[in-house]
Amino acid sequence: MKKQTNPNIKAHLIRSAFYVLLLLAVCVIPFALGQRNIGRHAPTLKTSRAGSKAVRPQPPQGTCPFPWSFVASMPLDFYGAGGASDGTSFYAAGGYTFETFDSLDTLYRYDPVGDSWTQLTSMPQKAIMPTAVYYPPTNKIYVFGGEDGNTGDNFDITRIYDIATDTWTTGTPMPGVISFAAGGYVPGNGKIYIVSGYNTGTVDSAQPNTWEYDPVTDTWNDLTATVPFPHPAGGFAFGVINDKLYISGGRDAANADINFTWEFDPAIPAYTAKADMPGGQPNVRGSAVAVGALFAFGGGNPFLAPENVATRTASAAGPAPGSAKAAHRSTEAASALAKTAPARNFDPAAIKRNPLLPTTTGRTDVYDPSTDTWTRSADLETIRSFVFGAYISNSDEIIAAGGFDGNFTTAVAEVLTPCIPPPPTPCPSTPTPTPTGCGLTVGSGLTIGFGPNNYFQIALNTVNYTFQVSEPATNDFALFETHDPWGFTVIKDAITAAGHTYTEFTPADLAGFDFSQYRVVILNWDDTFLTDFGGNAACGGSGAYIAALPALEAYAAAGGIVWVQGGIQGNFGDCFPLPFGGQACIDFSSTDPILEQCNPMMIGVENPIEGNFASHTSQTDLPAASNIVVINGSDSNSVVYELACATPQPTPTPTPVTCNSGLIHNGGFESGNLTSWTVDGTMPDPVATNALAHSGRFSALVGGNVAALQFCGFGTEPTGDSSFYQLFGPVPAGATLSFWHWDCTTDVIDFDWQDAYITDADGNILLTIYHQASNNQCWIHETVDLTPWVGLTIGVKFLAHQDGFGDLTTMLVDEVQVDVPGPCATATPRPTPTPRGQPTPHRRP
Repeated sequence: MKKQTNPNIKAHLIRSAFYVLLLLAVCVIPFALGQRNIGRHAPTLKTSRAGSKAVRPQPPQGTCPFPWSFVASMPLDFYGAGGASDGTSFYAAGGYTFETFDSLDTLYRYDPVGDSWTQLTSMPQKAIMPTAVYYPPTNKIYVFGGEDGNTGDNFDITRIYDIATDTWTTGTPMPGVISFAAGGYVPGNGKIYIVSGYNTGTVDSAQPNTWEYDPVTDTWNDLTATVPFPHPAGGFAFGVINDKLYISGGRDAANADINFTWEFDPAIPAYTAKADMPGGQPNVRGSAVAVGALFAFGGGNPFLAPENVATRTASAAGPAPGSAKAAHRSTEAASALAKTAPARNFDPAAIKRNPLLPTTTGRTDVYDPSTDTWTRSADLETIRSFVFGAYISNSDEIIAAGGFDGNFTTAVAEVLTPCIPPPPTPCPSTPTPTPTGCGLTVGSGLTIGFGPNNYFQIALNTVNYTFQVSEPATNDFALFETHDPWGFTVIKDAITAAGHTYTEFTPADLAGFDFSQYRVVILNWDDTFLTDFGGNAACGGSGAYIAALPALEAYAAAGGIVWVQGGIQGNFGDCFPLPFGGQACIDFSSTDPILEQCNPMMIGVENPIEGNFASHTSQTDLPAASNIVVINGSDSNSVVYELACATPQPTPTPTPVTCNSGLIHNGGFESGNLTSWTVDGTMPDPVATNALAHSGRFSALVGGNVAALQFCGFGTEPTGDSSFYQLFGPVPAGATLSFWHWDCTTDVIDFDWQDAYITDADGNILLTIYHQASNNQCWIHETVDLTPWVGLTIGVKFLAHQDGFGDLTTMLVDEVQVDVPGPCATATPRPTPTPRGQPTPHRRP
């Protein structure tokens, strides 16, 4: 079940340097492309209809929407500034930076002609999330209120910047303290309006304020009593169009993201509800007004509480190079982390951790008040929230600067030539799908079962589509699942809404099941781990689902419909096989483009699909005939596909029989120690342990902190290598090295790793069997062909490296042996001795 973020914590603010380190150095999964190199089992192959990389469709060049393009980055990375433009330049006032973990009093100017930034005179008071408004009659910028990002104190200050003289003055304070407010200048009456926002450091302080400021008289008029803002919140997109202030999105006092759009007409004065902002991340977006429309870009809730996302994972994914962890490692932070974060002992059942995860977007939405409609423009090149911007009229471009990108504050700036995108082309009318007679397989990695993602339309479409192409049968839907995903019943509700029925089963019922009695078989693995449904292929295991694949393939080939709903939980590297070939692997994505908008499963679904996360898995190595419908927004792997008229896979060839040669001594560590092995890395010393073994009682352990009984999770982490090896030989012909390993880490491969090598007799590496930061937490079987070293004496070495930051990395090893082709020789029984005859007695003389 999901939990709401504590409303007493402003979830989108960081209160201290330590909290930032804890959040970013421990629990952040980066969204930036190319940063998912955290385990060697992670999927790397791309698929499309022809088995190659799928390509995201792009609009024709020179047509609206135009793409965002990078310009010069700011001198400092920060988020939450007030942004305004005088038509010639762009100004960014205040903000918060992770460089110093403090709010800013800085003022930067961007010159689009020279593509350069200049630091100007600092503000009278530092603040994050102030509201900046340009006032043309006097060529001045007003910066209202804001907050101290570390203390949560809000301000009522009215700062006035004179562009001509580069000087600051202060005006009459506002009627109260406020931050995260909407605001704008209305030319028709010459007034500036400040609306809603927070007056403390927590979101439950959202205010209904409507304040009117007259720059000529430097006076305030509080209209709240007569014209209160209808839904108090903060973190809006806002702007003035035709003398009306438009306010959209934000986060309200109940800590809920809101998509409402309001039009404030000061001539009445009154608020009028307008079309809701689309998308799932309406909070702390950048905004600008151009071509008579409101542009809202970026946004999200980057600092979520545990279980406030669809992901429960023990993933090793964490900070990548350049992240807060890489930039701010310190002895003090490591010590603090080790004291406050719990360590884990070996409990394989207790792997369902709930990390803090950022969820940000790069989408750009355009509101046209003349039609009261929203359309989708081009996405930002860098996803981020707390981005700030404005329209620079002389250069005809909207600028988006700074923000928080999911890892760190950013200095990136981008510009967009504004235009109002046309509405999407409606799908042509198509006849109702009919049964193919040769079956259909649908695979989906979307988190359909996570209610807050609002994927009911996708579920309903897929229910209707699969039923329409199915053959008549006694029953409608067979639904296999372990529980209602995340506590929601999305697929069940879709089946019922479509007028059909379902019968619920568990994975244990797959064995011997008569699928032909049902029109559609749904394998609903959303919100489950591989071991929950018997899909533990990544760990060399098998279970109910894997065992049922041949029967499922036979059912589909005979005309049945199989829907594999695979938004599983787990770690990067967790994969399960799919009917007729291919695999689905953990591959989190928050934005997934639809390749076939008019596919029956995607009718009426906004493109791209966004969520928290939109998908948990993607598919690779699919059959060439697969039709890919949705792709992962980061790596273009398939996320939703369909495969018709497939042929069952041939029965795999049995594994040849092998025999343990005995060249490795004490390979099962059943001596209870490392006899016959050489320890060459002592940070910490490797040990034989009976905490967890693949077989027998013992295994060998490297890494962790054995002295403190800390193995996985967080604790006092040593710095250096923990390793041991054994030489063996000469290597016989046809030999194979075989061993099992169990891995856990809360770090990434840039800082910690688990390795296995083949070495020569002098310890030089001949082959790296793997170099990984894996958190699979299951026994994985490895084999290595030793043919290149026949006749030689070589070694096998196991190593875990830790960096002392507090995020533990461990590897267990068991059943290390050199196998040769079998069958194993049977000892020849000793011949039964021939009984000796009894001597014939003789009489004595």
